[in-house]
Parts: sequence; structure tokens; C-alpha cells
Amino acid sequence: GTDADATGHGIQAALITILIKSEYEKIKNFDLPPDEILKILNNSFVYQYSQLTIFFSCILLDIDFQNGKIEYSSAGHPAQFLVSSKDIFELKSKGKLIGLAENAKYSLKTTPFLPSDKLLLFSDGLFEEFNEQGEELREEGLLKLVKKFQNAPIHELGKYLVSSLEQYIGKGAPQDDITLIGIEYQ
Repeated sequence: GTDADATGHGIQAALITILIKSEYEKIKNFDLPPDEILKILNNSFVYQYSQLTIFFSCILLDIDFQNGKIEYSSAGHPAQFLVSSKDIFELKSKGKLIGLAENAKYSLKTTPFLPSDKLLLFSDGLFEEFNEQGEELREEGLLKLVKKFQNAPIHELGKYLVSSLEQYIGKGAPQDDITLIGIEYQ
């Protein structure tokens, strides 16, 4: 799975998203670990599209159900959450935004992924939201919300996060696009 967050809104962001998807499609079927794929993706944006100055964050995960593990690599994306019945782990790894510098290095991390574990993948729009008093939810606020509902099935956890965020924002509109993907190992 992959989650990318392109800057900008409207048609420009939509076109950038299509470009990201088409470049990713070219390399995703090669049997490469996530850090290598990010390296190739980064160089294709640095060399082919440098005049467009496209930069984006993303995280790339390879879920291996047979061996009960996830391999992942991040390009400047916020830490994502792996929720087990006992704990919440932050999935983070070092790596520059895609498109920023040629031959950027990305680190590969591995974590166990076991039955009943849940993955929460999201863009920064999920926690970079403000309430009516101008206070930002931030990653700590999001983590508190996840802790409260960590034992719920993934679809309920997702609904709870979205409705909690709507309550937090109040009458204002969200500042950013919000992407939330939930995966539960059953």
C-alpha cells in the first residue's frame, strides 16, 4: 500500500496525483523493497519533472501476511500508526520528500504484523486541523483519539476518528484534504 500527499489543491493537485500514480505504476511490480522503490520514484521526479517543482511526502508499505511482518519506508511522511490490542506503535523512517534531491536515501524498517493488528495510514490533514479557538489537534491529539478506540474494529475506529475530528473543528471547514486508510489483519 502507498499513501502520498501532494501539495496544492484542485486541478493542479489532481494532475500531480495522476502523475505520481503513473510513475508508481511503472515500478511497483518489480520485486523491490519499499526503500528502493522510493529511490527510483524520487529520481524520476528529480530528473523528468524538475521544471514542475513537484515535491510530496509518502509512505510505502509491503504487508507480508505469510511471515507476519510489514516492511516500510517513508519520504517525509508523518508517522503512521500500527495498533495492537496492547500498544500503539509509530511507523516512521527517515527520508526526504520525493522530488527534493537527486539520489536521496530512504531507510527500510520492518515491524511485526499479527492477526487482530490494525494499520492506520493517513495524510497530515488528519491532525493539522484547528478548532474554533485556533488550537491545532497535532499528532499527540490524534494519538489520544486512537488510544481511546484502539480495541474497536477498524471501520468503527475510522468512523470515530472522522467524527471526533469533525467535532474538534466545529463549524469551520477542514484546512486540508484528509486521507485515512484503515487495514485490519483478521
